[in-house]
Amino acid sequence: MRALMLSLTLAVLAAGLLIPAAPVLAQAKSKDGTPEAQQKVETTRDGFPIHFTYWPSTMGKEAPVVVLLHGKSQNRVVWNATALLRELFKQQFAVIAVDLRKHGESIPADAGSKMKTTTLTKFDYEAMIAFDLEAVKKFIYDEHQAQRLNMRKMGLVASEFSTVVALNWAAADWAKKPFDDAPTLAASTPRGQDVQAIVLLSPMETLTGVGTTKTMPFLRQTTIASLMIFGAKRASDKRSADKLHQLIGGEQQDKDNLRHYKGEFPIANGGIDLLVRVEQATPLTVNFLKRHVADVQADWRDRRSRLE
Repeated sequence: MRALMLSLTLAVLAAGLLIPAAPVLAQAKSKDGTPEAQQKVETTRDGFPIHFTYWPSTMGKEAPVVVLLHGKSQNRVVWNATALLRELFKQQFAVIAVDLRKHGESIPADAGSKMKTTTLTKFDYEAMIAFDLEAVKKFIYDEHQAQRLNMRKMGLVASEFSTVVALNWAAADWAKKPFDDAPTLAASTPRGQDVQAIVLLSPMETLTGVGTTKTMPFLRQTTIASLMIFGAKRASDKRSADKLHQLIGGEQQDKDNLRHYKGEFPIANGGIDLLVRVEQATPLTVNFLKRHVADVQADWRDRRSRLE
């Protein structure tokens, strides 16, 4: 059954490897032809400055958005070495690469020399979920309200430790109740359910104090899509991917309505390095995001509560 599901997975995704180029409109671009990067910072509710790079799309309020999360001891610059950025630009995604707290530039100016990425605790991981990504979503909300993207079309790409952060934040986003500003739930203004798909590079099951045992069954009840990419020669990655895929219902899903996939490759590399060393990994990722984020039927709507 597992081998069958894997073959179905790759067949479905491979069917879209040749993605038609999206129309390119006028936009400020850097020397290599990519959109001009904008350096941003948002302060979390607990006072951390979260730095990120933003590449806007020219599609305005129709633009899907992808948030990129690095691995441990890395920062947002690692994405620059991948072809993923260029391919997302070609498909007119708005892209945000984040430095999570205690990584890259996301360190308070008065923190002192003792604050290292190696000192991460369960409180840091919990704060990444509760504060860091909420600060990023506030920026996305502001861009949405300015009609520069559609926050209802949001995808996440996470690597190694940040896969646990991404999964838990996606679950928290889906658990948000709409504003009580309409007679029916369906007519109410949503506050969440914006994350439509997650790409997990070398997924992990747990971090100190933060797990996924309850998260995955919850996400299974939503319409969120997932793609797990990993090297089969890294036993821990394969074990985690197989378990998470099972918990989210990947092996029990209807083959005619697939939304949970695995990309397993016979190498020992992991994390963002998979995008560099595995030729198929980038087109698989882009096609997945196009299918389950960009092509989602979700018209732009004002996200302010009618009660404001």
